Amino acid sequence: MYGWLLESVQHFIVQECGEEIWETILRESGARNTVFSATQQYPDALMLRLACALARLISKDPNSPTTSTPTSPTPRKTSLKSKPTWRSASVHTDNRIQSFRCPFTANNALAAATKKEIASYNSTEEIRMPIKSTIPTERINEGEEFNISNIRNLQRRSLAINLEHHVVKEAPEKIVEVDDDGESKCPIEVTPQCNNDNVTPEKQIVRKTSVTVALDVYRRRGSGVSRPRLNSLNLINTERLSSMRERFGTPEKVMDFFGRCFVKFFTNYGYDTMIRATGRYFCTFLQSVDSIHQRMRFTFPRMRSPSMQLTRAHIHGAELVYSSGRTGYTHYLMGQLYEIAEDIFSLKLKVTIMKESMEGNYYVAVLRLEFDNSDYVQSLMLRKSLPCLMPAIPASLLLQLFPFGVLLDRKMKILLAGEKLVAAWGGPSYRIMKSPVSEILRLRKPKISFTWDKVVCMQTMLFELELMRWKARCVNDARRGSQGARSILLKGPIYLLEEIDALIFLCSPIFNDLDELRQAGLYLADMNGHGLSKEMLLHGWQHLSRLELLFEKAESRSLSLEKSCRLLDQWKKRGDQLLYSMIPKGIADHLRAGKDPMGACQAFESVTIMFCGVQLAEAGSRADVMQTVAYMNDVYSRIDRLLDAHRVYKVETVGTVYMLVSGAPERRRAHAAAAASAALAVSRALPMLTIGVHSGPCVAGVLGRRLPRYCLVGDTVNTASRMQTSSEPGRIQISAKTAAELPAGRFRLRRRGLIKVKGKGMMETFWLEGEVEEEEQDEALQLFSALCGDN
Repeated sequence: MYGWLLESVQHFIVQECGEEIWETILRESGARNTVFSATQQYPDALMLRLACALARLISKDPNSPTTSTPTSPTPRKTSLKSKPTWRSASVHTDNRIQSFRCPFTANNALAAATKKEIASYNSTEEIRMPIKSTIPTERINEGEEFNISNIRNLQRRSLAINLEHHVVKEAPEKIVEVDDDGESKCPIEVTPQCNNDNVTPEKQIVRKTSVTVALDVYRRRGSGVSRPRLNSLNLINTERLSSMRERFGTPEKVMDFFGRCFVKFFTNYGYDTMIRATGRYFCTFLQSVDSIHQRMRFTFPRMRSPSMQLTRAHIHGAELVYSSGRTGYTHYLMGQLYEIAEDIFSLKLKVTIMKESMEGNYYVAVLRLEFDNSDYVQSLMLRKSLPCLMPAIPASLLLQLFPFGVLLDRKMKILLAGEKLVAAWGGPSYRIMKSPVSEILRLRKPKISFTWDKVVCMQTMLFELELMRWKARCVNDARRGSQGARSILLKGPIYLLEEIDALIFLCSPIFNDLDELRQAGLYLADMNGHGLSKEMLLHGWQHLSRLELLFEKAESRSLSLEKSCRLLDQWKKRGDQLLYSMIPKGIADHLRAGKDPMGACQAFESVTIMFCGVQLAEAGSRADVMQTVAYMNDVYSRIDRLLDAHRVYKVETVGTVYMLVSGAPERRRAHAAAAASAALAVSRALPMLTIGVHSGPCVAGVLGRRLPRYCLVGDTVNTASRMQTSSEPGRIQISAKTAAELPAGRFRLRRRGLIKVKGKGMMETFWLEGEVEEEEQDEALQLFSALCGDN
């Protein structure tokens, strides 16, 4: 339905302002669509953006460029057959680079002109207009001149054919050349020459202006240089522009115009007949707007219609409460009311916004409508002045006529219920009395809060309530066929009984066919004796409200399915993130594809492995153990956060040892430097750790079928572990091989000397003390060279 509103806007803007204005405001508002449809969904703020764009455009200077600069078109190929994209010299000025030089002669330029180019230059004003050009007139020599007879003999569609009425006899002509600074140079006298001395009328020479125009044509279409698009308002005359500014000067006026356009638009589809049939008076129409929207929702199921309640009517007008899930459409509604009052009811209307507020997610506005409402008020007074000849009847008699009806007090509790309603509810009658109506009946339409004040203001509307069966009843197997579990839809008005200060709901149940009646546990004898309920059931007529209920249930299931799909995607992403945190992504995808795990094993020539050890005291009690576990969890979590900024991979944590690797599973040449930077970051944040680093070859892969883990296998792992166990708290010990892998001059190293390593004998190791600043790099390079030389 919202697309239908936008379609009416497009139709009347093009009709009132032109296609150029419509394209401009589409571009200004950022709309992606150029054609709108009633079956599509669009952003709620799109119409507001269109209104603001039109108001800004109308209030501009016509000679100023547009605010949005269109993207430059692709440079056109220098083809003589390509057609120009410009319209007229009076609309688009020449904004090309002034240093441009035409590579063709005047003959080729004239021959390249097409009929459209001729038509653009067929006026005297356009041809005689001065053209700023740096093309030297000396290039237009004798051999490049054309006469009429030669052009006709060649049968060319050149520019000279349509310029015959601009020819002159042989006479010297002064052509003023303009330089790049805009100053005119000395005039150049050009005298046309012919082969024969005798000049005949057929051999009159085309003015040099035509040649200049043709050259300008070529420059326009061949240079490929973009020019800024001018404001579309320069195509509109001054009187019409001033009128448009008066009508569309502000976004509020534009929204008012949009509302009027929609009323004019839907009259083409016969909806004005439905409005005329609502009643004799304008107030009667206002009372029926919500009912019209309810009936239209079946045609437009995704329509989100506003709500309008006529709260007060007097001889000088009325008061209307407007509520909507969209904001900013008050002036749009006012435009609709203006057009309907003037065109259909022949009234002069004035609308004033009295109050605006937000109630939850709904925008609510109180509008004061000023019009001649004397006919409607007089009809009400005449009706009340008539004597009541009928005696008063009890409310119980009304409930006998409407056995599914219900009587409510001011607290919206049930005072009295019809016998068929109690039987269909399925519970004991004493449980239904004095119960809140929300426990027995659920309000479906209209979409309002089910309170006394709201219902009293909407006595002219039809309400739809859904009877919810008693959940605690026990259904006997023998009576299961007669007691259905389906909810029952009740439809009818709610009236205020002032004598007893109560509300009465006079309704009838709604079913589509006899099968639905049987599934609800009812029979034809249970239906109201008046109305067409029985006839509709017997003829199988499809009731709109029942079909709409089925549609809402299907839509609810669809939304639930969409929500489940979104949750499935979210949990899938979380599962993938958890899996990729334990196994590298490439290997996880390899295993997910059902391939052999051994096929994912890789051999690395050189990686750098780092071990971090946590020094713990012995735990003597259960409380100490829990504190130790919490402490280790805090340490490992801090290490995880620190390593996010470094290109290293966490392999595992075993007991009090944290293991990571650089250069696997993603190969990288600077693996030692990455591991050293990570070790320094961890040591600065957690100085109590013992850290060891070693570089060398290894094999990596996933081992086992249950609880698979990414493991590193090789002597490099064992040596790196020995570097950690032989290190000191707060210090980083690296092997000589890792020191050789580090880039020269980047890190500060101190030789520790030869130490005894379990299973390895004596090994040369170094302390990694930090990174070198720029001013210290030269000194570090010398020290590093000395260390490597001694080694």
